[in-house]
Amino acid sequence: LNWRQVEFMFMRRLDWINATFTEFGKAFVDHTTLFKFFRQLEDDSSTYQLFADLTNNFIEVCNVSTDKQRVDSYFMLGWLATLSRYGLFKETIRVFLQVLRKHKPGLYDSIKDDLSLDYLQDNFDLTEKDKEKTRGRIKEMARDLYLLKSSFENNHQVKHYETFKTLVEVFNQQCVVKTEAEGSSDNDDLNSNKETVEITGDNATLDVEVEIREKPEGDKIISSPHNTDATYVRKRNQKIVGHKVFATETCDPENDVQFITDVNLERATHADSREIAAIEQRLEENDMKPDTFYGDAGFVNGESILDSAERGIDLAGPSSGRSQSFEGFVDADRPLDIADFTVIVNDQTGELTV
Repeated sequence: LNWRQVEFMFMRRLDWINATFTEFGKAFVDHTTLFKFFRQLEDDSSTYQLFADLTNNFIEVCNVSTDKQRVDSYFMLGWLATLSRYGLFKETIRVFLQVLRKHKPGLYDSIKDDLSLDYLQDNFDLTEKDKEKTRGRIKEMARDLYLLKSSFENNHQVKHYETFKTLVEVFNQQCVVKTEAEGSSDNDDLNSNKETVEITGDNATLDVEVEIREKPEGDKIISSPHNTDATYVRKRNQKIVGHKVFATETCDPENDVQFITDVNLERATHADSREIAAIEQRLEENDMKPDTFYGDAGFVNGESILDSAERGIDLAGPSSGRSQSFEGFVDADRPLDIADFTVIVNDQTGELTV
C-alpha cells in the first residue's frame, strides 16, 4: 500500500487498530506523518539493532543453530506507482510550486501567470484520457519545467530546495534545450515534440526550443518526485522501479524453526556481490556469523569466496553454469559447474591439477 492507502485503511482495519493500541473511533493518521516516520526509521540504526537483539534472544531460547545460513535478494517495487511522463511532469511541477508558494509567496506570484495552467488547483488529475490532448499538454509542461528551471537556478535559496533539484533532474533526464542559433529540423515528427520558450534577461531576449527526448537519459531515472530513490533496473524480462532487498536466514535442517538473521534495502541496481561482505560483517557484529553461507550465483565469485574465507566463512553456491539458483545448487541431480572443481596450480612447474 502507498501512504494514502494506509491512511484510508487504518480506520477500517481492526487488526491494525489492535496492534497499535489505538482507541476505537480515534484511528486517524495523516499519510505525510506516516511517510516522515518511515524516513526517520530509515535513518535510525536503533531500529535494526532492536531487530538484531530480539533475533538473538529468540535464537537462544529456541536453541537454533546459526552455523548454516543462506542469503537471497529480491526486488521491491517503489512505494508509489510509476507515473507516466504526463503525470511525472505535472506532479513534479506541483510539488515544487507548493513549496515555493509556502516559503517564497512573492516569487510564486511572479511566475504563476507565466505557466500554462494552475498547478495548485484543487481538482488535480495526473492522468489525461484524450491522447491528442495529452501530447499537447506534455509539450506545454516541458516548457513550464524549463521556465521554472531557468528562473530559479541562480536563486541563492530556491536552488537548494530538494523539490527544485528534483525538478531540474527530471527536466534534464526527459528534455533537451536547443537555442535558436543551433537551427531546427524540418522533420514534422521531430518538431512535434518541441516547444518554444522565450526567456527575457537583463540585456537580451533568447528564444530556445525545448525538445522532449524519445527516451529519458541518466543513470537513475526518476519515476516519481515523491520517491526519487527508487531506481530503474532490467533483469531479463523484469522491468523494476524500486529497490533491492537482501534477506538472510538460518537453514540448518536440524533446526525446529528458522529465523531471519539480517535484512537490508539498497538501490535496485546494487549488485549482490557488493553486498555479501557487508552482510557477513553485520552477522559477525551481531554474534550470528555462520560457518557455511549459501548464496546463488550473484553472490558467489572468486573474490567473494576468498573474502569470506578470511572471515572464517565457507561461502558456497554456484558461481556460473546452468545451476544459478540455490535450489538448483543443492539438487543432487543438478549438472556440474566450475564451483564443483578444485584447481591446484604447481608453483614450480605451472601444471594444473583439477
